[in-house]
Amino acid sequence: MAGPPSGASAAPPSIVILLADDLSYGDIGVHGTADAPTPLIDKLAAQGVRFTDAYATSPVCGPSRAGLISGRYPSRIGVSRNKDVLPAAVKTIGEVFQSAGYRTALFGKWHLGEGPLNANRRGFEEFDGFHYRAEKYEDKVGEFLPHFFTRKSLDFIRQEDARPFLIIVSFSDPDTPIRPPAKYLERIEHALSPLRRGYLGLVMALDEAVGTIMSGLEEAGLEEETLVVFANDNGGPGVSDRCAAKNTSSNTPLRGFKQELYEGGIRVPLIMRWTDTLPVRVTFEEPVTLMDLLPTAASPAQVEVRTPLDGVDLLPHLLETPAEPAHPQLFWTHHGDLAIREGPWKLLLVQDSAPQLFNLARDQSETTNLAAAEPARARSNATCSRGLIARSSTPNGPARGVSRHHPPERSSAVTVPRRSGSMSPARAGRTPSCSTTEI
Repeated sequence: MAGPPSGASAAPPSIVILLADDLSYGDIGVHGTADAPTPLIDKLAAQGVRFTDAYATSPVCGPSRAGLISGRYPSRIGVSRNKDVLPAAVKTIGEVFQSAGYRTALFGKWHLGEGPLNANRRGFEEFDGFHYRAEKYEDKVGEFLPHFFTRKSLDFIRQEDARPFLIIVSFSDPDTPIRPPAKYLERIEHALSPLRRGYLGLVMALDEAVGTIMSGLEEAGLEEETLVVFANDNGGPGVSDRCAAKNTSSNTPLRGFKQELYEGGIRVPLIMRWTDTLPVRVTFEEPVTLMDLLPTAASPAQVEVRTPLDGVDLLPHLLETPAEPAHPQLFWTHHGDLAIREGPWKLLLVQDSAPQLFNLARDQSETTNLAAAEPARARSNATCSRGLIARSSTPNGPARGVSRHHPPERSSAVTVPRRSGSMSPARAGRTPSCSTTEI
């Protein structure tokens, strides 16, 4: 395992992952929205790296969280539906960090199993939250959940314990039910529909919670010693008929919603900040995934991962210019639909529909189907996609080894190449190939 990046403290960093629930790609300020007030999330983006092409591992909550927690494709570990649970044999990020001596906590939505499969039995020594739906839990604790989970998180951060910590704050907002306190509604444009106003009130409360936790880290003197991640679990449901819980979220400029494999269902906000280590005011424009959070956090923490992973350590891609992209291909499955992204190309195979091929570099809204104009590429990607699925759909089946992502000879002395701007390392003369990628 490589050591901490150059410029970082020799001590293992703490890790804070802030995960929203059903927040759309378009409803944060740095993604261009006009009516979503997120100044504190925007501030976090300005202090670190914003990923423009970050993906959930599924267009629905449970499998997406399984991918984040395990660092693996959900289909590989037997989690493809919201009702599936995370198998006991699958190691979680909590178990990995707990075994390395970290304090671990998860506050909020778990959604990966109850009883013996609950979070406090899966590596999180402190857990205060619920399995699936928030309403009964909020009524039980008697407090607006963003406030409750923020308070629990600050108490955990402030504990007098010298050990580094891993904390996942898994907010249940802005998912339904839409019932923000009046103080947030009063600050939202009254001309909007009641449901949209309520949703934006929850977004405002989420933004406030993110800022409060960041202030807590600063007050504790931990700002430079903590890798902070902000992300969302899947695309926003908007008002899609495919989603029972509609929250008016806007995925603009992306097409589609939660439950779909169009970009609006799987592309999500992702921000990383590690003060004085990661570059600032940077946009990273290559495909990454929430599976990458486990190996990315484990690398500077010098935490040994003894389980196969599909995610990769993103730090070399942020601090160096590797010859290879983080992911030559990414793929998704959902209820029989398939999608694969290879470079800028994305093939979508929806049941009972003709293949759809898009060039996301020119058409991120997926408006122009190029399958007829590029038949050879469409056929090649279709074959590739089916092959990837076949090799990756067996629970606990073969996966790429950890050494693929953490080469033992990788130097720990890396240099930040740029402090601001866009990052998309040149890949001149290189075309991603399905046949050369081991999945």
